[in-house]
Amino acid sequence: MQRDSLLQRYRDGHRQFIKASLFQVQLASADLSFVDFTDANLQEANLSRAMLAGSELTYARLKKALLVRTNLIGADLIRADMRLVNLRQALLCCANLEGANLYGANLHHASLNDASLNGANLSHANLVGANLSSASLSGANLRAADLRDACLEGTNLQGVNLLNANLDHVDLTGADLTGALMPSGYYVNYEATSAEAFAV
Repeated sequence: MQRDSLLQRYRDGHRQFIKASLFQVQLASADLSFVDFTDANLQEANLSRAMLAGSELTYARLKKALLVRTNLIGADLIRADMRLVNLRQALLCCANLEGANLYGANLHHASLNDASLNGANLSHANLVGANLSSASLSGANLRAADLRDACLEGTNLQGVNLLNANLDHVDLTGADLTGALMPSGYYVNYEATSAEAFAV
């Protein structure tokens, strides 16, 4: 499916593009709020600055897609393949990314506050300056992720893997690190404050 055809159908009121083949499609700055891209192939697509608030992207294939400054507020990205995706400064507040594969993703200064990332793979991801306040990352894999200057205030980090992650200048005020594997290999087996976790 090509850009013009998709946008015309959207303007005509069509919202379901389930399993659509949109490899490398150019949809930068497009308004596609509440669209249904369930299981769609959006690999290497350009969706930068697009409006995708409230969209359905469960099981969508977004490997190497461009989503710079894209609005994904409240979007459903459960188990989406988002390896090496560029989400720099994207808005993902209240989005559901449970079980999503974000290996090597660029989330530099992305807004993920109140998002659900339980069980997500964020290993080797760039989360420098990202806002993850009040988000839930229970059981997430953050191995070797770069979290410098990120905000994790009040974040649920129960059972996360932070081995070899960079946590320089991270705000962990009120974060729950119960069961977390810390960068040094220390395992937090009780409800510890961030200061206690780093003290060991």
